[in-house]
Amino acid sequence: MDQEEDDEQLTLEQIAPLGGTKKDLKLLQGKDDVVKKHNEDLSFKEISEYIGGLGLDAVTVEDLADEGPPKKEGKAVQPKEIIKNSGKVKQEERLDNKIGLSDVEVALNNIKVKVRSKLLIGSGTVEGGWFDQAKSIGEVATPVSPDVIEHLRSVGAELLEKETTLCEEVRSAKKRSDTEWLKTVLTGGTISDKLSARTLLIQESPIHQLGAIDALLAMARKKSKRESLLAVDTLQDLWLTNLLPSDRKLKHLAQQPLKKLTECNSVDRDKMLICWYFEEQLKDRYASYVTILQTLSHDTVMNIRNKTVGNVFDLLVQKPEQEQNLLTQLVNKLGDPERKVASRASLFVLKLVAQHPNMQLVVLREIERLLHRPNIQIKAQYYAVCCLNQFILSRDNQELVNHLINVYFVFFQAYIKENKLNTKMLGALLTGINRAFPFTDGELESFEDHLNTLFKVVHISPIATSIQSLMLLYQVMESRQEVSDRYYRALYAKLLDADLNHSKGQAMFLNVLFKSLKCDPSLTRVKAFMKRILQACSIHQPPFICGCLFLISEVKKCGIISIIFFCSC
Repeated sequence: MDQEEDDEQLTLEQIAPLGGTKKDLKLLQGKDDVVKKHNEDLSFKEISEYIGGLGLDAVTVEDLADEGPPKKEGKAVQPKEIIKNSGKVKQEERLDNKIGLSDVEVALNNIKVKVRSKLLIGSGTVEGGWFDQAKSIGEVATPVSPDVIEHLRSVGAELLEKETTLCEEVRSAKKRSDTEWLKTVLTGGTISDKLSARTLLIQESPIHQLGAIDALLAMARKKSKRESLLAVDTLQDLWLTNLLPSDRKLKHLAQQPLKKLTECNSVDRDKMLICWYFEEQLKDRYASYVTILQTLSHDTVMNIRNKTVGNVFDLLVQKPEQEQNLLTQLVNKLGDPERKVASRASLFVLKLVAQHPNMQLVVLREIERLLHRPNIQIKAQYYAVCCLNQFILSRDNQELVNHLINVYFVFFQAYIKENKLNTKMLGALLTGINRAFPFTDGELESFEDHLNTLFKVVHISPIATSIQSLMLLYQVMESRQEVSDRYYRALYAKLLDADLNHSKGQAMFLNVLFKSLKCDPSLTRVKAFMKRILQACSIHQPPFICGCLFLISEVKKCGIISIIFFCSC
């Protein structure tokens, strides 16, 4: 007798004691696949085809809800397998229709934890890092509901817990002596021994040592400065060498291409889910570490703050994770009360933009927020402006140059409006504007609103700041090929300024004076300037007198202007 006859006889034997007849058998014929697959999960497509074959596709969920539970008719009872599968079909159909799950979400919801006797992720150092085992660069995230994410998170947590337990059992069986030594050190060793032991465990297999990372973070949070700093140094080295990828940020589970879990076998699926869950947990723990660094950056001991600035810079330069928070911490230290810490923070900011030129605009915006922060000290603003003055500029990056000049002028105008005539600050602002102006692309309309402020600075500020203002005014007007009479009047008044005699900016003043006279089209005005220069020589020291005479000789070489002037004299 063939297999088909055996199946038929078997079915008759099963349904006969239950009151089944040949009519019931004919009803069940052609539906063998339901019985054969009673131990397998049914997909949404198979359920739909099955319901359509029974002629129930016209019945909606609302109709079923109105009818209530089905009533028993007669004494005939279906076999256990048919009852089980029919219940599963109705339950999945009702669930899918009510919450509107897609096929991918249904498949993800059906993922269960399987007990395994072998490690999915082998211990030992993996070439390239743990993150290469579940690499998903360029993959598009799969949009799923929060309930599905929570289900996958719970499955991933259970899988990782079982994987960690199995890893410890395998290590104990293979390296019994090493395992006993590690347990002894972790329970009764010194702080340095405990840190070394946990470092070895994490370096061996990061995915299986999430608990060791938590222990190091707990040590870093302790009030004992020595233990906290030792733990921070250990974690710093682990983040840079073993735990964080250098070419991408860590992802949450919802940002992963979850659809890949439905397209691979169960082994690869579980392995991938473990890696993704570990990545999410590692991202949260790294954020906790950054918070610890922020706390240490406000410590009362200067050396601790100074050391923390270096840790923040190293992470910011080498790893993209949490870069915004780290950048905020680094820029914030420009306002540290200690000059040593503020200077080091400024140095690190300049190193950062030198190694990552594309971050210049991001750093500029962060420093701009620092400048306009309420209740900030003038000293912090001065360090921030000095840091901006040293940015490397070029004509290829007009967005950076224009934004930088706008930051200078907005802060400059607010500074003057509050009558804060700090010579160092004004000099730093004007130095930055003079340095950035040559890189502009000729869009000068934004300077019109600030010219009156600059002329005001020329008249009320010390001689050094006045010279900076005159240099900036000349650059703005010369770029438009029209130097105003107002500018020449301000320059003429500064020739007899008594402070010029002892100023360190005499060379800068003679430079702007020579450029202004060289392009002046008015012969009468040039003649007046020459007389005023000679008058000023009578009250100045020999170095300045020599500079004035050399300036006159250079103006004489300019052609017919100087010839007419000297003839009239």
